Parts: sequence; C-alpha cells; structure tokens
Amino acid sequence: MRRQVVLMIFTILLYYIIFGILGVNYSFALALLVGIAVILRVGSTVAFGAYGIVSYYQSWTLFNMSNAQYAFVIIIIAFMIDKFMDGFLTPKMMADTLMIHPAAVLVAALVFRFLGFVGIFLAAPITATLKLIMNYLIAKLEDQDPWTGMETVPKPIPMKEMFSNSWNSTKEFSGRLWLFLKQVWGIISVYTRKWILIAKQKYKIKVKKRKGSQNDEIK
Repeated sequence: MRRQVVLMIFTILLYYIIFGILGVNYSFALALLVGIAVILRVGSTVAFGAYGIVSYYQSWTLFNMSNAQYAFVIIIIAFMIDKFMDGFLTPKMMADTLMIHPAAVLVAALVFRFLGFVGIFLAAPITATLKLIMNYLIAKLEDQDPWTGMETVPKPIPMKEMFSNSWNSTKEFSGRLWLFLKQVWGIISVYTRKWILIAKQKYKIKVKKRKGSQNDEIK
C-alpha cells in the first residue's frame, strides 16, 4: 500500500509537470484524477479520454496547432507515459518491494485480470506469497532449512520521520542553493561595477574629446 501511494503521488507530479508545460487546462485536476485512476487500474482510459477532451475544447493550443492536432499530440504523450508506467515503473517498484522479478508481476497482473480490480490489485502480493510457499515446500522436500538465506524487507520508515527527513534535506538544499546564489550574485555585482566604471571612464573620455574638437573648430 505504501508503494501504491508513492506511485500515485509520482504519477500526479509527472502528469502535472508534463501537461502543465504543454499548456493543458486544469492540468492539476486531471493529474489528480489520473493518480486516483492508477490505484483503480483504469489509468489509460482516464488519461486518454480526459486529456483528449480537455485539449480538444480549450481555446489555446501549443504552436498554434489546430485543436484536433493538439488533442492528438496530447493523447500520444499520455499513451507513452502510461506505457512507461505500466510496462516499467510499476512492475519495478512492486518487484523491488516484494522481492520478485518484474516479469512475474506483469504475468500475475494478466492472470488475475479476470477477477477485476481486486485481482489486479492483489496480483503482486499473491505472487510473492506463492513464491515464499514454494520455496518453503522445496526446502522441506530437500531436508533443508527453509529460512536459510531468507531475504527480509527492512522495516518501513514512519511517515512522521520520513516527512521530517524530507524537510531537513529540503532546508539543507535550500541553504546550499542560497549560498551558491549569493556567491554568483557577488561575482556578477563585482563585474557589473567594473563594467560600469569602465563605461563611465570611456564616456568621460569621449565627452572630453568632443569638447576638445568643438573648441578647435571655434578657434
């Protein structure tokens, strides 16, 4: 469930950033809708349908394309993101969490699809459980200790501690960024002052030359 929540948050941010840059109206609301749809396993339908309709009927389009062309481009990009999520990121995250191969997650999702949402949602945990049972039975049949070399998942970090660590790292990064910007600004200020002094000197020299030439003409 924690991985599912992380995946949902990542999906919302990914869709919001990409389609916000592309200028799709209501990008955050649509990204939130797709993030919820990821949990319900209907992400493709929601992404293609919602983004296609909104991009087709909005007044502004990217590069002054027609609404149909703009909607087609948005649908293609949503299709690519969805395939990346379903074909690589989601199986990889679930596989790392449950310690099974990503291909097993994909096959399990196809096998349990006939059970609907519940089957797809529980496909990865059921596959991991069956793997543990099979390893246990095989070890018992071979008169071996089934718990030898058993990999364990580390205890998850509490949400409060996770947010605290994120906040501390954000503050540390912000402090370093501020110091870097101050240094850059100091360098820019020094060179700007030098350039202004040089420009003033050149201007004074030009003024003197101009006055001298005018005096020569008068004489």
